[in-house]
Amino acid sequence: MLDEDHKESKEKGKGKQKAEDQEEEEELAPKMCDLRLIDFAHSDFHAPRSEQDPELIKGFDNMIRILSDCLKVQRQEKL
Repeated sequence: MLDEDHKESKEKGKGKQKAEDQEEEEELAPKMCDLRLIDFAHSDFHAPRSEQDPELIKGFDNMIRILSDCLKVQRQEKL
């Protein structure tokens, strides 16, 4: 009898979790973009350098362009 009760409570818990997951999925708006950043705040690199890293600047320019494009779409679609 205890095994049956345990199984029933387990099944109820699964059903409740599924309902909560479905509600959460319904509430979320579709993603316009997926932005992932790496935090280098505590890293050190001591290389002799007399000029800026052009690839780093290119990366920042690309990120600014992509975010600007996302904002334009957001404004056009009034999101």
